[in-house]
Parts: sequence; structure tokens; C-alpha cells
Amino acid sequence: MIEHAVATKTRSGEKVSGDHHVVVPTRYGVLVAVIDGLGHGDQARESADAAARTIRANADEPVMNILKLCHERLRGTRGAVIGAAAYDRRDNSITWSGIGNVLGVLLRANGRRVDRVDHILQRGGLLGYQLPHLAAEVHALSPGDTLILTTDGVAPLFYQDIRLADSPEKIAKRIIERYATSDDDALVLVAKYIGAGHEL
Repeated sequence: MIEHAVATKTRSGEKVSGDHHVVVPTRYGVLVAVIDGLGHGDQARESADAAARTIRANADEPVMNILKLCHERLRGTRGAVIGAAAYDRRDNSITWSGIGNVLGVLLRANGRRVDRVDHILQRGGLLGYQLPHLAAEVHALSPGDTLILTTDGVAPLFYQDIRLADSPEKIAKRIIERYATSDDDALVLVAKYIGAGHEL
């Protein structure tokens, strides 16, 4: 269904990253998510790990329910921000939402070129502390459409020079090398839609 890759960079001076990701098969497709635990180091990683476990355990739930469950699970932790997207093979669609300063774009393929860029629906907030009014968007997909989710350690204009002919691994590595900031953890997840007839 998708080809995906992840690239990361840990903040200088830290041994562990507070950024995390999830890619998990679901009943009707696959769920992908990027998580940024508040702050840096071990406590940020603990929050991100707790969110990742919650997402994996509830991957068949609608995206907005997953965010609510993460909010409840993260109470008493540092909290986290999350961008999540669920692929559905039944109608070749993606449903996505984001809480906090994670970024996401869906690059629409036209052959090897980017034809259009859709931006993930975001709401301000911090899961575990402040849950905003939730909303999600549904988009139809075509083979070659490429989703990119990043934490805030990646500069926001990361998608401007993407070549869709490149593999997800090459795209993710290029973004981290060119756009990761020096004062924060950074993570980028790239997921290229192959089509409903393919496995994860």
C-alpha cells in the first residue's frame, strides 16, 4: 500500500531523541504517525514512547479517537504533539489530523513532478495538557502521492525541492541533511502511496 522511510537527527548533546514515529498495519490499510515529546532527552522520549504504544494498540480506531486516547494516556507526562494519517484501501483515501507543531504535506504526483501540495490540518495544543477541538480531513489518493510528516526540528519549507521519482529513503535523508535544525531533535517520515493492491 505504501513505501515508507524515516530519517532522524538527535539534538546535539542528547543521547536519546524525544521524536518518535509509528507505521502499523490496520484492518483496512495502514496508520502512520509522527510524535514529538515535549522538550528533549529521556523524559521527552518517555512521553513519545507512551504515545507510540497507545497508537499501536488502537490503530484501527479513527484518527481523532486515537488523538483523544493519546491525550488521556499522556496526562501526568511532559506531553507530546502528534501528526497522524490513516490510509484506507477500500476507497484509496487518507484521513489525517495533527495537534501541535508537527508539519505534514501531501505531495500530489503528476508523473515525476509535484502537481499540488495539500497541508495537514493542524490544531494548536499539547496532548496530555491541552486538547483542542479536533477535526480531520479526508483526501482521495492516486499512486505516487507522497505524504511527508516532520517534527519541528525540521525547517518548514522542506518540501520545496522534492523529486517524487526519488525513493522515500532518499527523500527522507535529503530533508534531514538539508533542513534539520541544530537546536532540536528532528524526524521526517516519508510515505509514498503505491496503491490499494499492495501490502505495507
